Amino acid sequence: MKSSIATFERAVWLSNRETLSGRGDRLGQVGASGLAQFPHVHITVSQHGDTLDPLTGRKLSEDCTSTFRPEESLFAPEIVAKLEPTKPDILAFGVAGGPVAYAALVHEGPPPVVSTNDSVFVTWAWLANLKKGTAIRFILRDAKGETLVDHTSEPLDRNKASYSAFAGRKRTLSRGQYQVEVSVTLDGTLLRKAVSEVAVR
Repeated sequence: MKSSIATFERAVWLSNRETLSGRGDRLGQVGASGLAQFPHVHITVSQHGDTLDPLTGRKLSEDCTSTFRPEESLFAPEIVAKLEPTKPDILAFGVAGGPVAYAALVHEGPPPVVSTNDSVFVTWAWLANLKKGTAIRFILRDAKGETLVDHTSEPLDRNKASYSAFAGRKRTLSRGQYQVEVSVTLDGTLLRKAVSEVAVR
């Protein structure tokens, strides 16, 4: 089996049973270059001349399957459990001082946190692996528990490998602690939820 891991810095080639480093050692950096849709590390695995999908263990030349079998993955079981490939991912989220452009997320990363100098605030999320019909809900609460934003998007009209969304108000936020919550639902079923505290200064 032959493997390569490509990052911004280098490509690393491994042959059968060869290891690159000890557990937890940095192999490279995750990033987005060229026309990449989101930051990632590219991994290629070949066996007997066939390129394999390391997550599914299937040959890339085989037809796609809607059934994922974790036991066939080339990754360790603890890694597969963290990936949850059948669910959407919330890559990043927060509260910004204006609309958040997808291209800026890909190339510059998350925007700065909203400040008391901004006349607009938006809750935003950067997501991956969304199915047609998925809806995104944003909730923003202040330190007293008062809801400032509670917005649910229209269901997506098609599958999205990666996506960004935001909702907000034309208003300045006061200095203090806020709680932002992003949830992803499909047909009324909660698939993923993330909550974070945001300090506005």
